[in-house]
Amino acid sequence: MATAVETMTKFMNALTKYSNDTTTSGVAILDEAVKETTRFNGLQDAINSFVNDVSDTEAIPDLNQRLWETCGIVLGKKDDFTTDTGAVSGYNAGGLTVKDAAGIVPETGTLSELAMPKAGSTTTHKYINADGKECTFYIEWPASFTQAIDRKWQTYSTYNPDLWTTVELTDQVFSETKDGEKIYTAEQLKKSIETITKGMEYWWADESAKLISDSYGIDFDGKTLRVRFLVNQENVQADTGATDKKENDTTPSNVIEMTFALPLYAKIDPDDPNGNTRVDGGTYMNYLDRTVAHEMVHAVMYSNGTAKIYENNGVVTMPEFFTEGIAELVMGLDDYDGGNMERIEKLAADKSALADAMTLSGGTGTSIRYTSGYMFLRYLCQQSMEANDILSLIDAKGEAYSPIDTALLKAGDYMSPSASVNTDTAAINTQDVNSLLTNTESINPMLFYASNI
Repeated sequence: MATAVETMTKFMNALTKYSNDTTTSGVAILDEAVKETTRFNGLQDAINSFVNDVSDTEAIPDLNQRLWETCGIVLGKKDDFTTDTGAVSGYNAGGLTVKDAAGIVPETGTLSELAMPKAGSTTTHKYINADGKECTFYIEWPASFTQAIDRKWQTYSTYNPDLWTTVELTDQVFSETKDGEKIYTAEQLKKSIETITKGMEYWWADESAKLISDSYGIDFDGKTLRVRFLVNQENVQADTGATDKKENDTTPSNVIEMTFALPLYAKIDPDDPNGNTRVDGGTYMNYLDRTVAHEMVHAVMYSNGTAKIYENNGVVTMPEFFTEGIAELVMGLDDYDGGNMERIEKLAADKSALADAMTLSGGTGTSIRYTSGYMFLRYLCQQSMEANDILSLIDAKGEAYSPIDTALLKAGDYMSPSASVNTDTAAINTQDVNSLLTNTESINPMLFYASNI
C-alpha cells in the first residue's frame, strides 16, 4: 500500500484536514486520521493491536524478531552510533539510505569557525521541499547573547511565564537541577549559547525543516521561530510552543518559540556541527541537532494547527504518546544514542508497561511515552506495507532474490502477525541463501529471521 514516508504524509494530511477549528478533540482527530490512512477501525483499535502484537511472545518469542516483524524496528548495537536511527525516512523504515545519529540532520564544517548572527536580529532561512517549492521562514534572535531567562524551576504543572525574569550572565554559577547537582559557570553557559546559536543559524533549523517536509509533507513556510535560552528548566532539554495565541487557541500560529535549557548543554563540543554533547561530564550523551529536529516537529505542527494541546477547558487534548512520538519518529530511536534502545526493549518485553505508556492523557516529559509513541507510529507504517511494497523495496535496495517463493517469504517476514497478507511460505536454509546472495553481510539480517539462519 505505502512506504513509511507515504503513510505518514497521508496521516499528517488527514490531521490537517480535521484540525480546522480550536475546539476539536485531539483524540477525535487522531481517531479519524487512523481510520482514513490505516487498516484499523480507529485509534483504540490500532493501540490494542499494537500492544498485543508487540508483546505476543507466543507468536514470536525472540524480542528483536518481534520488533522487526511488527514495527520494522532494528535495534542498534551498544556504543555503535553508525547504525540507522529508525527515522521514518531512513533505511530501517524502508528508505534507501542509512541515516545514522550524525547524519539524520546533515551538516558539514566546524561550528567555531562560523560567525554569530547579530543579537536582536531576524534572519531568513530557506529550503526546498519535496515538491520542489522554496519555503522561507525566519529566526528571531534574543536581544542579547549574554542574557538568559530564569523560569524559576517551573514544571509542566506550575508553568507561569508571568514569573519569569531575565538574567545577565556575569560571574554566577547555575545548577542542572533544582537540588543543585552539576554546577556550571555563567561563562560556560555563554559559550553554550554561542554554539547553539551557530548550529541553529547555519544548519539545524533549516535541515530539520526540510527533513520534516520530506518525511511528513508539512512545511514551516512564512513562519517565525523565536529562539530563547534558559538558565533552568526542570527535566526538559528544550521546549517549543506558540507565542501569538491565547491559551487553548490551537489554530495555526505564525510565531513559535523554541527554548534551550543551557545547564543541560554546558558540556557541548564547540566545533562539532552536530552539537555533540558526549563530552566528559555531560548529561545528555547525544547530538543536539536531533533534539532540534524533534522540537521543529512541534513547531511545524503549531504552525499548521495540528498540535491540539488544550489546558483544562473541557476539550480532550492530543495524547502525549502521539505529540512526542511523532517528533521522535522524524529522527528515529532504533540506535544506541541517548539510551533509546533500552526503553524500546523494556516496553517490548512488558505488555502491561506498554499498555500503560499508551494512555490517552496529554502532557510532556514522560520519556517512556516518547518511546511508546515512536514504536506505535512505526507499527502503523509497517502495517501499511504489503507484499508488493516489500518486493519493490528489496529491488530498490539492490537485494537479490530468486525464485518467487523466496521473494514471498521475504515479504512475509516484514509483516506483522496481524497483517492481512496471505503468502505461501517456502523453507529456506543457509545453503539456499548462500546460493542466492553472494554478499550476505550487506543485506539486512532481519530479512532472514524466519529462515533460522
